[in-house]
Amino acid sequence: MTSLRVISVSDRAQPVRVPPTMAQALLVYGALRVVSLATTAFLLRHGRFQGLHANLWGWLAYGYDAGWYHRLETKWYASPPGVIPPYSWFPGYPAVIDAVAWVTRIGVAPASLLVTFAAGFAAAAGLARLGQRLTGDDRVAILLVALWSVAPSSYVLSMAYSEALFCALAVWALIAVAEERWLIAAGLTGLAGLVRNSAIALIAAVAVAGIVAAITRRTLRPALAVLIAPIGLAGYQLFVATRVPGGLMGTERVQHMAFDWGKSLLRAMVRAAMEGSATFITLTLIVIATALILTAWLLTERLPAYLIVYTLGVVALAVMTNTSYLGSKPRFLLPAFLLALPFAKVLAPVRKQVLIPLITILGIASTWFGLFLVINHWAP
Repeated sequence: MTSLRVISVSDRAQPVRVPPTMAQALLVYGALRVVSLATTAFLLRHGRFQGLHANLWGWLAYGYDAGWYHRLETKWYASPPGVIPPYSWFPGYPAVIDAVAWVTRIGVAPASLLVTFAAGFAAAAGLARLGQRLTGDDRVAILLVALWSVAPSSYVLSMAYSEALFCALAVWALIAVAEERWLIAAGLTGLAGLVRNSAIALIAAVAVAGIVAAITRRTLRPALAVLIAPIGLAGYQLFVATRVPGGLMGTERVQHMAFDWGKSLLRAMVRAAMEGSATFITLTLIVIATALILTAWLLTERLPAYLIVYTLGVVALAVMTNTSYLGSKPRFLLPAFLLALPFAKVLAPVRKQVLIPLITILGIASTWFGLFLVINHWAP
């Protein structure tokens, strides 16, 4: 005889609730985006920044690389005869924009900013979760999000740029590794490989964690994750290699990421110290030097090996490649979000009355720095 089961109120589907730490981190991230947007809107109407001839909407949706992404969304990699297409811009971000624009029917420009802001909030939520998992301290986790939100050139997290999407994929892939959700980690890493070449660092992190887990636990999923993780980046690089002179060797040239072990950056630093340089170059070099100091500081933390591998990989890709895009290197460092962890721990005991104005000032300064590079003809 079939028995009947009484369904109680507690058996019903419960609403999804955002953990308090994550909710606070999202509020902080949103507030700092407002600070950045307000600063951008103010600067665009004053002084030398008026030379950009842009209002807030035009700058966010079409400024610099944003314009290239819009070209990809309409023409993809088609170029006039004899001209190499813009393979430096990976297809993942514009593909997501196309999908959102098609589903929502709101147009490409609004869709690009919708993707950026949604990805930024997803990255902030993931970073809060990762920070809480690493430290067990809610305050440190929220500060980690806040400091990442005001990092130099973080104002691109409000523009039609791919950094927000990559950071979201990267942080949730790292969380999946921490929680041993290997196939999810591999899938997110594969998608990240279609967004930025910083995925090299993420692939290395998944490989380190996956190989150790496969050997020590003798399970198949970590090994599968190691094999699946590179598919996105490898697939795109092979696609480019079939379309540029020199094959695989030619991809390095068209993507402007020649690895020189930091020699060109070191020369730039020495030249600035010995001969002096323009203010915008000096500030950029100071930002890079600070990132290197934070990297050394992070190594004193007892972090899992795969997180160290990921962070070192992102920093290496930013500082050990040629200086053709020296002004963009602070932006290339944005995915190294854990560099803020030691500083977040130092600030954790500080009262809110001090932290709130301090981080607000950092947000204003960060936005000014990014636009200052632009008016000196350095792409953000």
